[in-house]
Amino acid sequence: MNLHISLPTQKPVVAVKPNAIQQVAPGEIICECSGFMRGHGTYIDKGYIVASVAGVVERVNKFICVRPLKSRFTGDVADVVVGRITAVQQNRWKVDVQARQDAVLHLSAVDLPGDVRRRKTIQDQLQMRSIYVENDMISAECQQIGDNSISIHTRLKYGKLNYGQCITVPPSLIKRSKTHFVELECGIDMILGNNGCIWLSPSTPSDSKTTASSNPQEEEEPQEGVISTETRLNMARVHNAIVILAKRSIAIHSSTIKYVYNLSIKLELHPKQMMQPQIINLLTENAAAALELS
Repeated sequence: MNLHISLPTQKPVVAVKPNAIQQVAPGEIICECSGFMRGHGTYIDKGYIVASVAGVVERVNKFICVRPLKSRFTGDVADVVVGRITAVQQNRWKVDVQARQDAVLHLSAVDLPGDVRRRKTIQDQLQMRSIYVENDMISAECQQIGDNSISIHTRLKYGKLNYGQCITVPPSLIKRSKTHFVELECGIDMILGNNGCIWLSPSTPSDSKTTASSNPQEEEEPQEGVISTETRLNMARVHNAIVILAKRSIAIHSSTIKYVYNLSIKLELHPKQMMQPQIINLLTENAAAALELS
């Protein structure tokens, strides 16, 4: 066997541009450290700022960091999240939001039953399980971001989620938009959580939504059999459209989901047929082309 051994060569320095999207691999030199400050995902080696993770270079003035392509949810203030209650503790709940640690939901950050706005007392602490218990799904908003903690609240339109399904995708695929509460024409409501959790549920009448928004903890349970077969098929079709986009790492927002959903109807595909490999390639290629044109 013939072996060819060459001397090591220095990697070229990446020219950091403020508005350009630049991807780097671990160990790749980004720039000289003189005049710049290094951030997360970087380290200094022999006078150069080097990437320690695979991701996209982000520059804010003289501050340079690398945002990983895949990572746990870190969160920003006002991010919409969908999470699961993991523990009920004194004066607070622990919520799994796909972050490095569970988020904290304080008793003072929830609306009491009856939409009562007052100072929480010891009696309210004893009644915490009447609001949320373990394994309850909730929608919330990030209120405060710490070094290793996330504080959330469930006031106003946020609260307990019932009678739906949760889909988990990489958080980097969720595109930020003005609203993350989407009502589809097929009768399905979506909550696109910035933490990568997407909640699907059947749409409710507008009059009942007004009542539920004023008191999200006191939602009436629907009668048995109210969810029709057509609604279930529509929900399965939306679910498969989201899974297909996640498989091909395509940005997930209302436009791309509606495009894949409508294309599957146009091709007269059953929701089960959407998960076939050749169908996935057909749907994602058209979705990616439409995304580039937009």
